[in-house]
Amino acid sequence: MKSILYTTILLFSITLLRAQDIHFSQFGMAPLLQNPAMAGAVNNFEARLNYRNQWGSIGVPYKTYAASIDARMKKKKSKTGYWGLGFNFYNDESGDARLSSTVANISTTYHVTINPYNHLGFGFQTGMGQRSINTANFQWGSQFANGNFNASLPSGESFESPSFMYLDLSGGLVYSYNNTAGRKKVMGNNFNQGTMGFSIFHFNRPQYSFNRTGERLYIKYVAHGDFLFSLPGTKFALNPGFLFYSQGPNKEILLGAMIRYDLIPESKYTGAFNGGGIYAGAYVRARDAVVVATRFEIGDYAIGLSYDINTSTLRSATGGRGGLEVSLRYINRSIRFGAPAKY
Repeated sequence: MKSILYTTILLFSITLLRAQDIHFSQFGMAPLLQNPAMAGAVNNFEARLNYRNQWGSIGVPYKTYAASIDARMKKKKSKTGYWGLGFNFYNDESGDARLSSTVANISTTYHVTINPYNHLGFGFQTGMGQRSINTANFQWGSQFANGNFNASLPSGESFESPSFMYLDLSGGLVYSYNNTAGRKKVMGNNFNQGTMGFSIFHFNRPQYSFNRTGERLYIKYVAHGDFLFSLPGTKFALNPGFLFYSQGPNKEILLGAMIRYDLIPESKYTGAFNGGGIYAGAYVRARDAVVVATRFEIGDYAIGLSYDINTSTLRSATGGRGGLEVSLRYINRSIRFGAPAKY
């Protein structure tokens, strides 16, 4: 009975989650999942790996893996802007039924130069998704006889297809600002940078049913922002951020901030070394979780760790234990895929 109760609570909570798509609490470390226009918005080249493990305290954990790269493409000798290209892949597997979603996307963007420090980017994303399910572990009411489960009894249930594929189309726009014109630091710890954007995912509303019942994936609307403001005369910087999803009847709001402490200063004259720092902070996912997070940067590399402390109605089953998340990032600010724009 306890197992049935926990499963019922879990299914009910999943229904109430404010988004159908996967999410990462460290959304700044998975930018292409928030907006296709983020490809090439921040650095010349970025590569990221993400892993999330959730609900392991009450059953088979939900596991999500993601990988992405993006780069600024060849710049012409003009003041108009530059192209960006990105690739994003993820796989999500949940529950005893091993409900699996696998998606691969390619993003193409163009970032209009307003001035050396301000850009406005437009992006389009196209990709393919696959959903699959394993019904071998299901138990149906018709398979119980005299109070005992008998797997040899017919279930009376059928799935037209345990696996299907679909085309997925998305788009977005993003505003980016960097007063260092691409450099991580300036003298006196006086830098301000950030991105803010809006995107629309699944605007072609692909079919999303194993039984071809006509169910379609809801369009998802995303508003997001991630900023880094130095505190001049100190070794500290403030890193606030927000994320808002709206997908059909579901919504998700994530809001919070981290503090960055400058451990190793950047090379002031040569720029050969990008320095190092440590972040610590917390975010709140409305009516769902408190996220404690940290990140360590050294040179072009970063590793992020976070943990979701469950605060929803599911906490009676989880004891507050939610999801562990790990992110890795590599940045190359000096690589050039063509001559830089001249101002």
